[in-house]
Amino acid sequence: MKHIKNEMQELGLTNERISSYLIECLVWNIPEQMFFNSNSYTGLLQQALYYIVSQVNLNWVEVSGMYYLFFVQSRNGIYRIQKNFF
Repeated sequence: MKHIKNEMQELGLTNERISSYLIECLVWNIPEQMFFNSNSYTGLLQQALYYIVSQVNLNWVEVSGMYYLFFVQSRNGIYRIQKNFF
């Protein structure tokens, strides 16, 4: 995924603000069976992007599984939705 991001940046097809860790976390939340059901890397990438765009939700977690991907915990322990994550 990092390689794809770098190629997209070289072609001017991506936003510089998207971190590699965000990409890793998004891919982490894709169902495992999707990786085995694709016949090519291109097909896998298309399926993964479609899944991320159509199924993204607030229950997705970071790779560690310890934190929600789109929530930020404030000092008083209250979670709020992270804005501008894309």
